[in-house]
Amino acid sequence: MQLREEESRRSKAELIQFQSIVQTLESTLDAYFSSPEGKAELVDVAKAQRAQIKARKREGGASSMLHQIFDLFDMDGSGEISWEEFRDVVAYLQLSLETSQLRQDFNDMDVDGSGEVDFDEFRAWWQGRQKNSALHLALTAKFKFQQWVGDLGLYHPRAKAIIRQRHLEDALNLNRESFRQRDPPKQHCSRCQLSFALLKDVHQHECAGRIVNSLDELKHHVNSVYLS
Repeated sequence: MQLREEESRRSKAELIQFQSIVQTLESTLDAYFSSPEGKAELVDVAKAQRAQIKARKREGGASSMLHQIFDLFDMDGSGEISWEEFRDVVAYLQLSLETSQLRQDFNDMDVDGSGEVDFDEFRAWWQGRQKNSALHLALTAKFKFQQWVGDLGLYHPRAKAIIRQRHLEDALNLNRESFRQRDPPKQHCSRCQLSFALLKDVHQHECAGRIVNSLDELKHHVNSVYLS
């Protein structure tokens, strides 16, 4: 019990510091994107994303077009579209649609209710009964009649998300190492870096197979392990 209480205190302190770092980073990134260095990185990443989607375009076919559209919405390249990504790309495309309707369209896509839309869900929505929805018609017109794939600015939201994630991961990884040198966890998983009070908890947890740097995932871990 004492080990669990000590690790609960330590992990909560670590999470609070992570939250502070994220807030600081978010407040400085806008300025970074306006700096020469930030602008250069934004252009480089946007070009790389454009090249990736152009490669899909050369493959041809309806399925390829659908992948192109999905990739455009999947701004961080995670393989899933979040509500924020969906909303931001629709805004960039200047589609005149009500937020409430967009939210309904997103919920219609998100069949499993996970909060994110994978390609199979997106394809099912695109090819299903929503084909005559205002969003579907607007997207079809946008991608059919405009040379959108060459517009570098269209990739800036995706590029910003990728850069933001890179900076966030670098900052949190550096902070985690520094924090744990001062206040090491009782136990931790070497792959995902989640901390635990007991070694048996490490063996029993469902490892993500990657370093967990999402604040939502970290909060969930702390709440489920130490507040349950």
